[in-house]
Amino acid sequence: MDFVPSNATPLSRGAGSAASPLGWPKSQCRCQRQEHEAINSIKMYTVDLEFRSARAESNSRVTMIIRESQIDELERHAQQNFRSRLAAYLRTHLPDQTRTMNDNQLDETIREAQAQAEPYGIVSERGIAKWCYLYLALGSAFHRQHETNEYLRRDVPRPDQKVDNLMRALAIRLQSREANA
Repeated sequence: MDFVPSNATPLSRGAGSAASPLGWPKSQCRCQRQEHEAINSIKMYTVDLEFRSARAESNSRVTMIIRESQIDELERHAQQNFRSRLAAYLRTHLPDQTRTMNDNQLDETIREAQAQAEPYGIVSERGIAKWCYLYLALGSAFHRQHETNEYLRRDVPRPDQKVDNLMRALAIRLQSREANA
């Protein structure tokens, strides 16, 4: 491990509910990340981790260097994990729409829906999950309907609030349909 000055910016602070990476129960972790200039065309980051045990008065500090390729791999894994969890949710809550899709087809559908949502500023996991629900429930072109498209292109409300409002509108529409049936 290389020593790197601790002038990094905080990424997160939080208390762990399980054992920490060092095996301490209920420890607190502070993580800082700093980008460094490329060395041999490889962008490097340092991550300072500071653990404080609930049982001990001392702190332990670990400094790691993470290459951009490693961060890319972590991001790829996080995206794959998200799509897997979302696929399970969609199979549970939209069985009619997902029944004929195998896992690869559903994953590709989620990717397509995610790509549709991003230009509207919908990038959070929660927002993308709702967008995927709408995509499957209403059809892949739901966002192209004139009123919906105008609404999505407005500056306010925030993008996630817009998709929440679209979900509410769908729920009201379904309740109305059930009441009239």
